[in-house]
Amino acid sequence: MQLPQTGADLQQFLCASNWMRQSIPEYTRISAVLYDALERAAKVSGSRKKKMLGKINLVDVAWGAQETAGFEDVRQALLRMVPLAHPSPSSEVCLYSDAS
Repeated sequence: MQLPQTGADLQQFLCASNWMRQSIPEYTRISAVLYDALERAAKVSGSRKKKMLGKINLVDVAWGAQETAGFEDVRQALLRMVPLAHPSPSSEVCLYSDAS
């Protein structure tokens, strides 16, 4: 996965990773620097629409080592997240109810 080049690329990455946020511990903290970069790009473009953000190069809105590290942190968190476990169709399923 390559670094985002434009505001639209960053917006797409953040939308996709946000979809998995429940499986990523401390997602808000590790993605905060990227959301700050997206806000800077939105201010420069005057819009949050993908078409306008696509015209903004992230290097022009102070994309640096901190943002690159934040991108890598989110990417690594996506790789480490715990996948959902699905029950085996050949296993016995027990259902317990509580009448309280």
